[in-house]
Amino acid sequence: MQKNWYLIYTKSNWEKKVASKLSKKKIENYYPLHSVVSTKNGKSKLQKVALFPNYLFVKTTEKDKDFILSLDKVINFVYWKQRPALISESDISLIKDFTHNFCDIKVQKIQVNGDSLSHVVDGTTHSYSENILKIKNTFAKVNIPAIGLTLSAEIDARKFLQPLLSQEGSLLLQ
Repeated sequence: MQKNWYLIYTKSNWEKKVASKLSKKKIENYYPLHSVVSTKNGKSKLQKVALFPNYLFVKTTEKDKDFILSLDKVINFVYWKQRPALISESDISLIKDFTHNFCDIKVQKIQVNGDSLSHVVDGTTHSYSENILKIKNTFAKVNIPAIGLTLSAEIDARKFLQPLLSQEGSLLLQ
């Protein structure tokens, strides 16, 4: 039976525990975290927080859906057009890449139509398999219509251009 990625909704602050239960049952899941810089008493601290609070991605078959719904603190699958929303492998990869490469990610709702495909908006391009990351000025932004959201983050040009800087004939940043 074919496995697909789905999005499930959990009770508040239970994503990590549900992910642990799924992992114990050998059900692949992804709980996206991103780095956030917080300042308290003049000290900066980097901490990992949920990118999508109350949501968790699961890769499963049709037959395991009932088991997943039976888990304590799982509310339901996220639906699109009266069916559990299918999330593509490329969308999961894009989210993983974005959370790995950027900090302080902002999540915003977007208008979705039935024919939308994942794509990144605004600026020059950097390729992520079938998806394209585009950057304008100091911001990176990607639309993920399958979940009706846009991810955006401010970029550090020096870090982003580091692979180019390490090559012969490197760029000079001032």
